[in-house]
Amino acid sequence: MLAGLGVGSAEMGAVAYAVAEISPIPWGEMLPILVLTLLLGGVLLVSLRRSGRGPAFGFGRSRARRFVGQAQQVTFDDVAGAAEAKEELLAAARFRSEPHPARPVKSGRNPVS
Repeated sequence: MLAGLGVGSAEMGAVAYAVAEISPIPWGEMLPILVLTLLLGGVLLVSLRRSGRGPAFGFGRSRARRFVGQAQQVTFDDVAGAAEAKEELLAAARFRSEPHPARPVKSGRNPVS
């Protein structure tokens, strides 16, 4: 190949060269990747420990909690205006037990247009 460019075999034999040994692992390229991997792994580990079941299981889950309280002990005597409310409830209960028959609607004349 070099013969086509005018370089003879005697000239090629006189060229001295040396091959420098390179590191088997290119640390300059691997170090940033290793640091970022460890950082991402640490963030994932902290996230797993905080959520208990892992970040993938908590996504979209409702954080609502069931309210378990005691029964209300409020009576009509505790509420202002209890007499009127009690009368209305008694009237509704009376109507449910003894409904009145429907009254016929009195029809009027149609207005003249």
